[in-house]
Amino acid sequence: MELIPNLSIALVIYNEELHLDDCLKSIIDLSDDIIILHDGPCSDKSRDIALKYGVSFLEMERKGMCEAHRIESINRTRNEWVLIIDADERPSKELRENLFDLVNNDKFDAYEFIWPLYNGERVLCEKWPRKKSLFRKSKLRYIDFPHMDFKTNGVCHKTNLILHHFPNYDNYTYHSFKTKWSKWAKIQAKLTINKFDTFNKIGVHDLNDWSNYFKFKRNFPELFLIFGFYDFYKSLVSGGWSGGLYTLKSSFMWGAYNSMVYFYVMLNKWKN
Repeated sequence: MELIPNLSIALVIYNEELHLDDCLKSIIDLSDDIIILHDGPCSDKSRDIALKYGVSFLEMERKGMCEAHRIESINRTRNEWVLIIDADERPSKELRENLFDLVNNDKFDAYEFIWPLYNGERVLCEKWPRKKSLFRKSKLRYIDFPHMDFKTNGVCHKTNLILHHFPNYDNYTYHSFKTKWSKWAKIQAKLTINKFDTFNKIGVHDLNDWSNYFKFKRNFPELFLIFGFYDFYKSLVSGGWSGGLYTLKSSFMWGAYNSMVYFYVMLNKWKN
């Protein structure tokens, strides 16, 4: 496959030797500008794998969440179109074949792909959820806040193309929630009450660019149970029961996670 002009690919990883080789194999022929930022010192073979493929690899300060380095990774790309992926993601055959047409379509400025749920062994939901992963850099609006969606000042097109996600574990289990999600919640809670000027931003200029919903949650975390219910409802509706009970389970976990975040926000505000 020929390299796609005007396309860069950016990854933020943390010790991903189990996935990185397969990931780079799936994208190395798509772009000659692939940027990998590592969240903290690398202690596995990720650097060696990246160097084997001749891609850019830089170690950053350890932050504990990939969003903290997203903007830096994007800023280091040299092309107008950027594909954001993780080490455990792979563009499908159809997505690879359509990438050239996507980045050369003047009607759209960003694209959303199907991101099937996978539990480490099999696909559990083929049509849900979705993920924005490809966009024009000049149209991007983003704040390096945990789980913040990429937004665009242009038109985002929802495609039926698939961006595969192959984690080697089930992210929607009690064990994952206890060991992984709970750590995220504490980090996100601390960042929620930070001053706006402390965040890195692209295409965002002042506090008014935060959503009103976010500003409300930030100012009134005492209503955290309502926030959790609302996020549960949003996730469930977006899934449309396409994944059956698994959609219900994952939506419930997102609701519980957001309730936990704003419980910690409330505690942090009381301490201050």
